[in-house]
Amino acid sequence: MRVAFFDCVGGASGDMLLGALLDAGASLAGVERVIQALGLPGCSISVEAVMSGALAARLVTIHTPREETERHATELIAILAGADLPEAAKAKAIAIIERLAQVEAQIHGATLETVHLHEIGGDDTLIDIAGVLNALDELGIERVYVSPLPLARGMIQTLHGWIPLPAPATLALLGEAPVHYVDSVEAELVTPTGAAILTGLAAGFGELPAMQLKVVGTGAGQRKLPFPNVVRVWIGETQASGAGWLRERLEWLETNIDDLNPQVYGHVMEHMSCGL
Repeated sequence: MRVAFFDCVGGASGDMLLGALLDAGASLAGVERVIQALGLPGCSISVEAVMSGALAARLVTIHTPREETERHATELIAILAGADLPEAAKAKAIAIIERLAQVEAQIHGATLETVHLHEIGGDDTLIDIAGVLNALDELGIERVYVSPLPLARGMIQTLHGWIPLPAPATLALLGEAPVHYVDSVEAELVTPTGAAILTGLAAGFGELPAMQLKVVGTGAGQRKLPFPNVVRVWIGETQASGAGWLRERLEWLETNIDDLNPQVYGHVMEHMSCGL
């Protein structure tokens, strides 16, 4: 099985994830075909080789001709539904957009149909999501894993006004994902789009799964930080046995049974084994 592990060193955003996958071997032409398939006139992508701290990385910039300030989730979903993309990719992209919209609706007391997606309602969000899905497919990735995510405090100005970091949508999207606090900066390290993509695709969070490592790609963020502002994607092969086992979290439940009639042991064990 071919797997990808996103090592979120400096955080995660849609363009950082896309840059890492392009650096790992996904084609720029594939992303350009995605833009064309989405029917987004005037949009384009550029990729630049940069240094983020001491690390060489790919910096992706999505160029869009307009700023969307009052876009509804239903508009984004309609664009995806009508795109000339594989059905599986469209379904995953729509699910990610719907989840983004659901958390925004909860935060702002709206419905999925009425919620306005401001900063995450632009063409660049669609390109990031569909581009990442296309790149994973190009690279033959069958399963995605993600490291714990770094979060920092601070404030950011949005079309809703000033909000505290991490952004409420990011926190809602991360749910039960493992996170850790970075106190050396005040910055948005994980964006809502990055959080939505990772939580929408991840089979698990935490440690690097056992793999035979094939390639590492590095994507850079736009902001300069005191540490490398990058996402690294580790791509490798797992095997069916031995060192290739994937790690999974298991729960062990143990109890003592006192004063139970031995005649019911068999009945109890039969029902307990049903869940195994």
